[in-house]
Amino acid sequence: MKIQIFLDDIEKECSEITFLCTKHILKKLHDVDNDTISQEKLVEIFSDYKNFTIYLNDYAGVIYRRYTSSIDEIYIELCKVINVEWDNEKLFEHRLNKIGKIDLRTILNLDDDDLKADVIEKYQRQIDIIMRSDFYLNNPQRQNEVLKIKNSLI
Repeated sequence: MKIQIFLDDIEKECSEITFLCTKHILKKLHDVDNDTISQEKLVEIFSDYKNFTIYLNDYAGVIYRRYTSSIDEIYIELCKVINVEWDNEKLFEHRLNKIGKIDLRTILNLDDDDLKADVIEKYQRQIDIIMRSDFYLNNPQRQNEVLKIKNSLI
């Protein structure tokens, strides 16, 4: 399918910010006026949450300030349009890697108790989001990874 036809469909079916972000990503990868793209390639591009955030990194100001939106909202909306489960392994991996990179010793060594409590609370919220995800709940073999990180906080 012509990329421009896909973009026209997104413009009709989605919010303005989702359309703009989709176009922004595709312009980085293709000549949107002339190239064609398969459904499989669209799924490959837009279902990988880590790459999705990388492609939109330079567009964050528009997303957050001008449209009061978030990358998560855009990701979910776009995944629904391309018929991809948004609560998928790639999103799980991205979130798990994000919390796995946090050095708990640094947090626990903070002198400011209020700051330490705030950081721990935010960390706990991120773990809770993962533990409530459908992917986590439906993949018991992956749950030990999260529980190990969670227990390191206790």
